[in-house]
Amino acid sequence: MKKVTATVMVFFMVMISSFTGHSAAAAANKAEPAPIAVQGALDAEIESLLKAMGQYKTQKVGMYSYYIGKIDGIPVIVNRTEMGMVNASTATTLLIETFHPRAIINQGTAGGHDEKTHLYDIVVGKEQINYINTITPIRKKGEGSKPETWNMMTTDVRDDNDNLLKYKTFKSTPELVQAAMSVKDKYMHGDVMTGTIGSADQFNNEVDRILWTNEVLGMTAEDMETAAVAQVANGFHVPFVGIRGMSDAGRHDEHWNPESGRNAAIWTGEYVVEVIKAIDKQVNFATITQVNGYNLYVNNVKQDIYLLDYKGNALIPVRNLANVLSGTKGTRVTYDSKTRSISFKYDTKTATFKAGDSFFLDTQGTKQQVKSPSVSVNGKAYVSLDFVAKAFGLETKVDGVDLYITAQ
Repeated sequence: MKKVTATVMVFFMVMISSFTGHSAAAAANKAEPAPIAVQGALDAEIESLLKAMGQYKTQKVGMYSYYIGKIDGIPVIVNRTEMGMVNASTATTLLIETFHPRAIINQGTAGGHDEKTHLYDIVVGKEQINYINTITPIRKKGEGSKPETWNMMTTDVRDDNDNLLKYKTFKSTPELVQAAMSVKDKYMHGDVMTGTIGSADQFNNEVDRILWTNEVLGMTAEDMETAAVAQVANGFHVPFVGIRGMSDAGRHDEHWNPESGRNAAIWTGEYVVEVIKAIDKQVNFATITQVNGYNLYVNNVKQDIYLLDYKGNALIPVRNLANVLSGTKGTRVTYDSKTRSISFKYDTKTATFKAGDSFFLDTQGTKQQVKSPSVSVNGKAYVSLDFVAKAFGLETKVDGVDLYITAQ
């Protein structure tokens, strides 16, 4: 009896040892996800993040500091970029090349430019613009300078195929924007809204200048770094979102002071801690599509639609386009699961196509060729501007990264 018991004990010990060893090996083989990088220009802007990490190690790359640790078990790198566009772009390039983050959050303080933005509100940037990238009209000596007459230039960027693209703005990754907005109710110091963040090495207190940037450029807030980081992240195809807390709002006579600057920095950082958790939990990075600066205009009205960059071509999501065009004529999009075909009806014309095809069948069933194939990404079907023109006879135009549709 004792011999049997001893044998059983040895068996269980071997099994436990084997299981423990297997678990340890499995844990060792399970790769830790790439870090989420969070940036702030000033010590106050990263203070809440370092506090949330608790323990971290510091690594210097050139003149920039990177703090490596975890927040709620999530690998995080906090980067102090220092102030200004050059510092921000350089620190971001070194961040990407050295640490290979899965996402970048550029956050900190800003000034509110929109009527709805007040002190301590937070703007999650759907778009970022370098608002000092301007060209002035010719004026002779003695004619003075009139900034309200300056015109915006585009930012020239080469894509992976060496094509020169001209960007007006740089967009945040929609999945990251959605994750950030999903925790807006956790922010207790003001409202959280989406908008356009403008960046330049400026600090504007002139209300007329603030009104101009809002009314002409659509800026919700201004800072000194976000647009530069967005451009670099776009070039390296790293998912990105800009988040800024208002330390001032000049059009409402809510001016910056040391207390408002520090409060906005600390409270924005605390909100971003929640955003980090939301991104880690909600975002499937394997399915993120490339976000770019393409813009769609219908009847000269800019649409709030993310376009897909497919091999250098801008493709439009079908259902979003149908919703926009429904304001001019009746539209309907249907999917046939048996044939795996999509029918897009606009007014009296119908185009039927399958993802991957460089053609569609028109209302009469005749095959019509298009320049770029229709594609399906993450359950969304996308078509080219050429498709829209040929299928529905609408007037279309491409001007750099701007796509135009005229629908009567």
